Amino acid sequence: MRSTKRFPGFLLTLVVTMWLTTGCDAAAPPAAAAIEAAAGNAEDAKSARVEVVSRVMLEGEVEWEDRVSGVIDFDAQTSHVFVDGGSYEWEQITVAGKTYTRDAGQTTWYVDEYDSDTPFGGASWDADPEELLAAWLDVDADEFEQVGTETVRGVEATRYQATVEGDDDEPESTFEAWIDAEGRPVKLTQAGTMTLDGEKLEIFFSMELFDYGTEVDIEAPPDDEVVEAPEVELDPDDFDLDDPFGDAECWGERIEACVEPNPELAALAQDPALCQGETARVCLVPVGNVRKDVVEAIVAFHRDTAGIEVVVLPSLPVPSAGIRTETSQVTENSIYNSVRMAYGVMDDTPSTYIAITPIDIVPEDDQYFWMFGARMGAGPFGNNHGVFSYFRMANVEPYSRAPLTDELLYERVAKYAARYTAILHLDYPYTEDNSYLNYFEMYGFSDLDSMGTTWPSGPVPCRGEGPIICIVPDNDWDNPRFQSDFEAVVARIDAELSVRVEVRTSTSYYPSKDSWSIEFHSDLSRMMRGYLQQPGVTVIGVTDDAFSQDRSVPPHIDAAWPEERIGVVSAHGAGKPGTEEHRERLYRLIIRGITRTHYGISLSQNGSSILSDAITTPAELDGRGMPELP
Repeated sequence: MRSTKRFPGFLLTLVVTMWLTTGCDAAAPPAAAAIEAAAGNAEDAKSARVEVVSRVMLEGEVEWEDRVSGVIDFDAQTSHVFVDGGSYEWEQITVAGKTYTRDAGQTTWYVDEYDSDTPFGGASWDADPEELLAAWLDVDADEFEQVGTETVRGVEATRYQATVEGDDDEPESTFEAWIDAEGRPVKLTQAGTMTLDGEKLEIFFSMELFDYGTEVDIEAPPDDEVVEAPEVELDPDDFDLDDPFGDAECWGERIEACVEPNPELAALAQDPALCQGETARVCLVPVGNVRKDVVEAIVAFHRDTAGIEVVVLPSLPVPSAGIRTETSQVTENSIYNSVRMAYGVMDDTPSTYIAITPIDIVPEDDQYFWMFGARMGAGPFGNNHGVFSYFRMANVEPYSRAPLTDELLYERVAKYAARYTAILHLDYPYTEDNSYLNYFEMYGFSDLDSMGTTWPSGPVPCRGEGPIICIVPDNDWDNPRFQSDFEAVVARIDAELSVRVEVRTSTSYYPSKDSWSIEFHSDLSRMMRGYLQQPGVTVIGVTDDAFSQDRSVPPHIDAAWPEERIGVVSAHGAGKPGTEEHRERLYRLIIRGITRTHYGISLSQNGSSILSDAITTPAELDGRGMPELP
């Protein structure tokens, strides 16, 4: 594990802020307009000084408190702050994606590098004011009411307030914002109260922003004062931790009793030939001593809520080669490979195979120390098979402290299996609406238990009779305003062209090659292979990032592979998202990609056209002629 002194107090500031945030849809004036415009107005000021106070109280006693003060340059995305955690103090500078930290009174700086442009080294708020003010912006703007005017640090400001009701998992929270005459936030507070194990827990967070436009000159410390942050290896034996699962089945020495199939499932097993024909089915494969009632819950849920008949296949033993006795786990790849070998599962198999095991699973590469499940295979429309474990579903209580009953277990396994059916078998894209079974965020039990049981419906994007132009965003915009620009541009293109233009969301892309366009093409050709197998479908990838770009690679804004019907475009440097200039450049950029890829029109030496081969930046698209398309 890599560590650079991620000081606990400052991290808890971030955790508390995120915990108290309740996300809703934003809406209308007058108070709403002030809240919604706050981030943009702050950004326009270029820089500001900041002071933050975070406090946690239990039964009226302060359990923890820290204070942060410093300056942030929004334009340069740099910061210099001092942190007082009570018993500890330190100083932190962030420049060019590197964070330098030193303890109070020390001369040596530790440096660490993050894949983020954040002023606090990726461990806290983004230099983008929208990220800095995320907690307040995520509250429904209509909830805010004007409650008076006050003076904050000598500046007269209008005070707005909103209260968000809590429940068993979230505290009741009061959000307050003081906005000055320029529409900029000068003070923001958050206060939440809840009962934790019978005791009153109070959390308070206050941030003041002042001296907007202050002159900022932040530089990295001298090289002779900087050392690389040390690597710290944490040994679990160094900690006095109780066995997390005690006498749970399939844990510790008891894992041996879970390896062989449950003979009770023989009565539910069906002919494997049902899953090997051209008819696409959902085929459930129990691996190990899977409980019969768990399998019956999955089958009943699919039948009762969606009319889907799940085919239960004969059980398989857990492959011994994949078992990790030291952690009482089994790798997801070993489970999937055993299913492939037993039933002849191929990437292009029409049916979706979902393996379920009672043993806790872990990824082969140890990226996570446990996981609910993993999506496997590369079928006609992306991943089409899956593996998941119900071990933790049967042994981890919900955050609401509700009792861990068989009924809760049935609900958990049924929803998770149905989620794979919706995503892998029915090919519905992910949604951020947690009432649906194809909900994207599935990182813990709060996600699983709060997810609803609504099946996705309606047509699946980018599937069906062609021609179709399938636009695939990288789903990781650097600026939140990019999304609204992207949606507006796609709607405009769809209205103008005689071809169906649809959007298929995907996961983010990560650099591993010298050129961003080669990287993007490689990812799309793999992830979108099934879509490209449909006649007349063209895939256009859109990003706002240049990804990795080796110095040997000439600068470029797009690339096209018409013979594969794949094109990629990068709006990196296209201007400020949320402006007409940015939207127009993004429009021209995507039209150029469509022209090259879908219509097969090559670049030319015509300098007056957006198809000029001399264009290397989005700004160079301005004022050039548009192509004539059918």
